[in-house]
Amino acid sequence: MEIISASNERVKGWARLQKKKGRDQRGEFLIEGEHLIEEAMRGGHVKELLILKGRQNPFAMEAIVCSEAV
Repeated sequence: MEIISASNERVKGWARLQKKKGRDQRGEFLIEGEHLIEEAMRGGHVKELLILKGRQNPFAMEAIVCSEAV
């Protein structure tokens, strides 16, 4: 799957996770960085994986490809 628009509903949902209220409401949060993602994957806590378009996916999980704008 590829998302190129920042007005996509999924992107808007991820943006709400930047605020504590959004994280508390959804019971989710965003993490960034290969090491943190690996740790979260080992613990079974990764729901979705986002990769910047043009980058390699180093993880054994299907990723959502996102444009720079997203």
